[in-house]
Amino acid sequence: MSGDLTATSDNSERRSFFRVDDSISLSYQTITKQQMEEKIEREDIEPEGSFTVMSNIASINQNMAGIMHRIEGGEPDIAAYLKAINSKIDIIGRALLSKDNELAEHPAQPVNLSASGMAFYSPNPVEKGAILELRLLLVPSFTGIVAFGEVVGCDSVKDPKGYDNLIRLNFINMVERDRDLLIRHVIKRQGEFLRKRRESREAE
Repeated sequence: MSGDLTATSDNSERRSFFRVDDSISLSYQTITKQQMEEKIEREDIEPEGSFTVMSNIASINQNMAGIMHRIEGGEPDIAAYLKAINSKIDIIGRALLSKDNELAEHPAQPVNLSASGMAFYSPNPVEKGAILELRLLLVPSFTGIVAFGEVVGCDSVKDPKGYDNLIRLNFINMVERDRDLLIRHVIKRQGEFLRKRRESREAE
């Protein structure tokens, strides 16, 4: 897939806007700007619950990474015990997500993804300038992200699955936690791609 996502020219932020071809589960709906603003206001009071449970866990783990590193250096047994507890929490979080969220059972679809925007195929066209509310399920981490995007283009394409529209959008009003999660996900995917490409070349 080739998505023309907008990138920043600021060198300090380039890393945030690396793009990668990926596969994720997603759903979206078109909303008005007023509806988006109302949803953003309510977000502080009404979190997304089970859908974003893995996102919350991932954010907490990231904040605790420095502490865990120090514990590993001085108390490896305690660090191993804490990691085992984290693994149990991850299992519970994924179980909650799979039980309550229909996206968890949907097959992933190809996307071109960055922390600033994305491109994906859709069976239905969307007008340029439209605002979408998106639910993104990153795999294999089962990290759920609720985001808003402004459509910057919708191109007609020929897709054998009948998804004949390539929607390109920029994320808007994304919370810093979710952007950080996307950055880490994209960088990890890039690393996996580069490793596989290197291994393929070495095998030739």
